[in-house]
Amino acid sequence: MVGLWLGGPISLVLFLYFLLAEGLYGRTLGKEIMGLRVQRVDGKPMDMRSSLIRNISKIYWVLLLIDVAVGLGTHGEMSQKWSDRYIGTKVEEKTHMTIIP
Repeated sequence: MVGLWLGGPISLVLFLYFLLAEGLYGRTLGKEIMGLRVQRVDGKPMDMRSSLIRNISKIYWVLLLIDVAVGLGTHGEMSQKWSDRYIGTKVEEKTHMTIIP
């Protein structure tokens, strides 16, 4: 019964949250708190298609694990999941702060 909840309705609700938050606003609550945002590398605004592809692996934890592992094991930015590289998105700081020594 626990497996049904962890792989079923809860996963779907979380997927929809990430899809809508990042597709519409370019950030989730956690990213907002951390000062991060999701953006496309081509400079265009984040859209629902890009959000769908970058978050599809969050439907099931095994898919997310594979997405992260392939991202870490392939050439490119170490901070990107494979789906981020595929769709051309990245997570960046919203503001760049410079500390003056």
